[in-house]
Amino acid sequence: DEPYTIEHSTTFKNNSTSKMPLSSIFNLGTARPITEEMIGVNFLNVGYFDGQDAEFIPIKKLTGGKGFLGIGASDPKDVIAESARIEWSSVKNQFFASVLSSGSIASDVFVKKVAPPSDAVNQADRLGISGSVGYELGTLAGGESKSLELQYFVGPKEFKRLQAMGNEQDLVMQFGFLGFFSKLLLAFMYLIHSVVPSWGWSIVIMTICIKLLFWPLTAKASRSQKRMASIQGPMAELKEKHKDNPQKMQQETLKLFKEHQVNPVAGCLPMLIQMPIFLGLFYMLRTASELRFESFLWVSDLSLPDTQFMVGGLPINILPMIMGVTMFFQMSMMPVSPTADPMQQK
Repeated sequence: DEPYTIEHSTTFKNNSTSKMPLSSIFNLGTARPITEEMIGVNFLNVGYFDGQDAEFIPIKKLTGGKGFLGIGASDPKDVIAESARIEWSSVKNQFFASVLSSGSIASDVFVKKVAPPSDAVNQADRLGISGSVGYELGTLAGGESKSLELQYFVGPKEFKRLQAMGNEQDLVMQFGFLGFFSKLLLAFMYLIHSVVPSWGWSIVIMTICIKLLFWPLTAKASRSQKRMASIQGPMAELKEKHKDNPQKMQQETLKLFKEHQVNPVAGCLPMLIQMPIFLGLFYMLRTASELRFESFLWVSDLSLPDTQFMVGGLPINILPMIMGVTMFFQMSMMPVSPTADPMQQK
């Protein structure tokens, strides 16, 4: 029933008369970056699940790096070998994954970088990552045979498909510590898409719904900011009156806040509450294979930047420009303290 899954069985037979230790290594395949922007990003990795947590080894561990100001610098490596209790192992890029699982528990995973193919347009941009997994299957007596049953998924990183395979193979999506929000939002996006068959409009509608959900908090924060703006005059007077007594000034300021029902942190609260949800949305959308090749308005592919043309080597993208303009107008609507110096106001 699963078009991307191969059910595979390997049988080992000991034709000798003596006992023989049995082990085998299976290659998971090779993953390469889909776009130049994805080179060096953690999407390109080999991973494994030990029954509790999923670990991922990104290609930058092989290529090495200079770190930040020399901190965290590492030398390039040809191979990385790790030993663990492995229930499934994977190799993947941004949108596709190969996942190998079996009833037996693997013990070793091997990661190596793979040179670009000879016909690659840009050799450095097509460096790939390959993974292998080793199984220790115990001792095989003389004349005895043993089979290893494997399930090998090779296909798009679609959450619902991976989740249906069981054993937490959906962790391949790598949603991170905000996975709860990512899964919730992905399910909501699927629901909207079942009614509105456009992934672009599904994202827009979902974002509007999230904003409406948090509207009471946003409205409360806006009212608090307006009240804060209305007491800037008295605050300036307090600052001048008690400039030599900081403790007295603090007491009087708190008293002023209480009289006018002003909460100085109310403006930040909605942002702090919404941040995990929108970060979860970001983590979900950046690896959703459903968006690949999907067009929306002037965007030809929702999984790529909406670059319209280049000016002097600089990409011109419409959506970030619209976002910049709206952020400017939102900023201009925020009340500014009249007691702030001119540079701070700017």
